[in-house]
Amino acid sequence: MSFYFANMKSMKYILFLVVSFTSSFCRGESVDLSEYITPQAFNGQVRAVYGYIVLNKELIEDTVSIIEYNNGLITDDFYELLTPAGMKEFSESKKMVQRSSSRRAFTVEKDVIIVAGYNENEQYKYGYSIPRTVELDKLYEDKSVGTIVAPLPTFNRNIKISDMFKLTVREGKNCLLHTRIEEEDNKNSQRKDRNDYLYCKPYGFVLHTIYEKDGRVVDYMKLRKMEEL
Repeated sequence: MSFYFANMKSMKYILFLVVSFTSSFCRGESVDLSEYITPQAFNGQVRAVYGYIVLNKELIEDTVSIIEYNNGLITDDFYELLTPAGMKEFSESKKMVQRSSSRRAFTVEKDVIIVAGYNENEQYKYGYSIPRTVELDKLYEDKSVGTIVAPLPTFNRNIKISDMFKLTVREGKNCLLHTRIEEEDNKNSQRKDRNDYLYCKPYGFVLHTIYEKDGRVVDYMKLRKMEEL
């Protein structure tokens, strides 16, 4: 009888371990977004220079965004570098012309990241919060997540949104890949867009890729340089 109970205890213990392992596996691994989407290097003071694809090389020689992370404040200034023909076409006296400017402030709290923004060109303010912790490989379809660069687009209720986060390695850096798929189907338009946002430790946002329905890349923004201020 004692042998029977001993075996029963052993079986219960093994079953407990299996259930515990299965439960933890099903819950999935979670990550702290603040480790990826906010700068950790250089005491939070970082400058990034991004480039975009240029479609009209005759008028626009290059495009560039200069983004500075400085103790919770993000400044984003977008410039076009015009060719001589472009300067004449757009009636500009300078080769490097600023086209837009925006400011974002973020505060990292225990459970959420709060973002407040201001677009100087269009004169509007906005604010939102995102959860600080997200699960990996989970399909979020309830419009509950976002990031500093890709906020939750709650302004349009007709758009179906799904978000997923995965860990990956890019150029030797540990990165977080945020994939967002947006589907819109109404009387005036029908579209399905995929956007990938790649964030790498400890430098913040480094790559944004936009795809068309057939998988063709239609636009991208790639890190050129990031340095200490």
